[in-house]
Amino acid sequence: MIVNHMEPDHCALIEEIVRRYPEVKVVGNAKTFGMIQQFYTFDIAERSVTVKEGETLNTGKHTLHFVDFIIAFCGKHRLSYINYG
Repeated sequence: MIVNHMEPDHCALIEEIVRRYPEVKVVGNAKTFGMIQQFYTFDIAERSVTVKEGETLNTGKHTLHFVDFIIAFCGKHRLSYINYG
C-alpha cells in the first residue's frame, strides 16, 4: 500500500487494510511512518518500506517513481507515478 501523505480523510482505512491483509507492506517516507505510529496501534516497523524523494520501487510488473513537491497552501507533499513511456 502506497501512503503518499497522511491527511485523515485520505488515510482513515490504513489500519483496516492492515488488519484484513496481514502480509501487506506499507510504502512511505520516514515522516509518514512517524504519523502512522501516532494514529494507529499496529506495528508499522515490521511492514514498512521506506522510500526517499527521487527513488524508485520495482513491484515486478511496474516501477513506481517517488517525487516530493511543494503546494503553496499546504506544504510538502509526495507524488508517486508509473512511467509508461
